[in-house]
Amino acid sequence: MSLINEALKRTRDASFQAGQSPTNRPAAYQISQPAARPGVDLQTILIGAAIVVAVVIVIAGSFFMRAGPEPVNPVAVSLPVPAKPPVSEEQLVSRLMEKLQAEQAKLPPAPPPPPVIPPAALPKLTLQGIMRAGANSEAMINGYTYRVGDTVEGARLVAIEDGVVRLNHAGQEVVLRLR
Repeated sequence: MSLINEALKRTRDASFQAGQSPTNRPAAYQISQPAARPGVDLQTILIGAAIVVAVVIVIAGSFFMRAGPEPVNPVAVSLPVPAKPPVSEEQLVSRLMEKLQAEQAKLPPAPPPPPVIPPAALPKLTLQGIMRAGANSEAMINGYTYRVGDTVEGARLVAIEDGVVRLNHAGQEVVLRLR
């Protein structure tokens, strides 16, 4: 490295001794400085940069405004409600009952219930015989043969057992026995 440095120094010294000054160097060795433009100063450059930054901010703001959340409906925003004093359970029940009575007063009256027609009296039924053949049992009542599920004078035949037949007439159980 030192040999290179010494060679450079010798070359430089030789050129100075030959009458060449550093300003008279060939164009290939001279450092050129940018030519100053007339009318362009630092203030103009700063103003241009500020305009470019402002344009970028406006464009970015308009982009984010389109992609942002939907605007809030000012009508839907609820205001804080002042706290009410605590209400007792009895007061709540009385208010609820008042509201229910007011709503019931608005409703049309309920239709009257249908008149209760007493079931026709069951005529006299006589069990005359039972024929049992597994699930196909039959009973003879008042001279007619019936199976489980048949209707006998308005009563439904529920069961046929040994010596007994059970009927259902208007929700009441009627038992006929063999004599």
